[in-house]
Amino acid sequence: GAIAMERLINALMRLSADRRRLRAKLFGGSSMLSGMTDVGLRNTEFAITYLQRESIPCDAHSTGGPRARQIRFQPSTGKVKLRFVAEVPEIRPVIAPRQNGVELF
Repeated sequence: GAIAMERLINALMRLSADRRRLRAKLFGGSSMLSGMTDVGLRNTEFAITYLQRESIPCDAHSTGGPRARQIRFQPSTGKVKLRFVAEVPEIRPVIAPRQNGVELF
């Protein structure tokens, strides 16, 4: 995450962004897979910690919970439209097919 964020910030600065004027909005981090590691929570915690460490203010956030979100972001105005997705197909881990011990190349 840290490398991706640094690349993003550096790319913005190459496009003439002023690091002191950067602001953030956080969305996502849902727990979509029951019984699995809560990756959404870990990603959210990372993002919040990163923004605090880099002194980038967070203007809005909607994170966590069991529901998927759909957002529409308008960079020219900074406005975000958020809606929770009514139904998401159940996501199940992929089970590897049973192998017979023969490996083909």
